[in-house]
Amino acid sequence: MVDVEARMETRVRGADQGGNQRYENRTSGNMVYAAFVHTVSRPIDGIPDPYYHIHCYVFNATFDPVEESWKAGQFMNLKADAPFFEAAFNARLGEKLLAGGYGIRRTERDFELAGVSRELIEKFSKRTLEIERLCKEKYTILEARARKLARDTDMDFADAFAQVKGEGGAESRQSKASIKVGEEEFANWRACRLTPSALLR
Repeated sequence: MVDVEARMETRVRGADQGGNQRYENRTSGNMVYAAFVHTVSRPIDGIPDPYYHIHCYVFNATFDPVEESWKAGQFMNLKADAPFFEAAFNARLGEKLLAGGYGIRRTERDFELAGVSRELIEKFSKRTLEIERLCKEKYTILEARARKLARDTDMDFADAFAQVKGEGGAESRQSKASIKVGEEEFANWRACRLTPSALLR
């Protein structure tokens, strides 16, 4: 499986031995990043949903082993290959789930656990549903912002729309600072009163 870090690059500038200017990328094979594991979503009306996810922040720094110095990263090719990396990640995760005895159900973009019904997923997706509702209400404004962003940065419109949509979600979110997952939250999750048919499709 292809490793994102192994494909990290940095820019090479300067003159070669013949005095010709060089403008090219060099694979550095390393990056600086921090990963934060979260187990719940942003709360809606003070109550979070169970939502295991990881935020990964990549810093604009990589060590060039040829020049033996820290330099800015060159992310263009990594960004261009993002759909490939996403597909590779989903394939790896799917294989591990299947090997662990879990069934999976394919969706338009990736997959879901086959043993979890759509009804149950939607019950514990209040934050996603809230963002989708806000996007519908403000679609014209978001579309205009995305078109301007795409025009100003040469970004693909779909990427620009995803960015402004995320910014819209950030404006509406409640703080995670006070979240404590304990018996009260577990009791609330269990109180959804799902029938057995809701658990399995």
